[in-house]
Amino acid sequence: MNNRSEPPVTVLMPVYNAGEYLRASIEGILGQAYDNFEYLIINDGSTDDSGDIVNSYNDPRIRFIENESNLGMIATLNKGLEISSHDLIARQDADDISHPERLGRQVAFMSSNENVALLGSLAKEMDENGRPIYEARFAKPSGSTGVKWYFLFDNPFVHTSVMYRKHIILNEYGGYKLSDWCGDYDLWSRVAEKYAVAVLPEYLIKYRVHTSSLIGSLDFNSKKKEISKTENITIIKRNLDALFGKDIFSESDAKALRLFVEGVDETNCAEFMGVFDTVLSRYKNVYPESLESASFRKTIASQQSMVAYRTLTKDRLGALRLFARAITLNPGIIFSLPIVRITILMLFGDCGRALFQRLKRFTLR
Repeated sequence: MNNRSEPPVTVLMPVYNAGEYLRASIEGILGQAYDNFEYLIINDGSTDDSGDIVNSYNDPRIRFIENESNLGMIATLNKGLEISSHDLIARQDADDISHPERLGRQVAFMSSNENVALLGSLAKEMDENGRPIYEARFAKPSGSTGVKWYFLFDNPFVHTSVMYRKHIILNEYGGYKLSDWCGDYDLWSRVAEKYAVAVLPEYLIKYRVHTSSLIGSLDFNSKKKEISKTENITIIKRNLDALFGKDIFSESDAKALRLFVEGVDETNCAEFMGVFDTVLSRYKNVYPESLESASFRKTIASQQSMVAYRTLTKDRLGALRLFARAITLNPGIIFSLPIVRITILMLFGDCGRALFQRLKRFTLR
């Protein structure tokens, strides 16, 4: 489809040692139905065959830049922002895959909603072999009140799914700050204080979780994990202050909310849910329209059911109460719960997790 009358887009993709997955990512962009874009690929000092793979493509939309040394994700993204040709920027990671309609859907939304500075989409996780991942993970919200709410816990945007306006992100906010792991969460939080942001309720990205990805690397590097945790708590506290007023909630409250991503278990569930319920009550006062939002109720119910799932093997009664709260708030959530897995965990406790993993490996053979 020729879209030369539509706004041009820069697809910005840093690459660092992504050779194993790079072709699938590149071909996902080159195969977009919306074709009015430049594909700005920046090789950040890769030591594998990433550069050769990019050079093997003879497509005039590809603009290939090579850093003289490894600058890191944040510096490379900011460099890409500065040299990009167009105002609409679509992010893409070198190991992820975009749906063929991704750019078209996002451009259409941004063109119809000029007040929106930042747009994401829903995403599906896959492992290093491209298999879907499901571990009772929380589906990030798409409704406006749910997105604002989730900023109080974590980044509501999957970075590789976003499209944004360069003149706002670069010229007004100076691009990305902080580390590779929290630079996007920090930036989106600051943007959302002033501008409208949105998430399309469509799965337009498949993103890969593996040991060398930014997400996966946090699980294997305690120093990176600690940096990420500290920065996230700082951002959550700032978001609480921006929404409710300075110091209405403490740093301890921010640490408690961070547990949603870090890991709620039977030892800290009461602390987390106490702060969760207090913040939720205030949030409803600030955004009374959230009470009428089916999307928001789904977000809250999903959070409650995820906490219930995490505490199920050690506190069955408490977990069942949380599941009941979630189902009362959003009855439809029962159809998305992993009933077989929950039943196994209810019956066998921690041993049930090992049993389920064995069953899963058997079915994948």
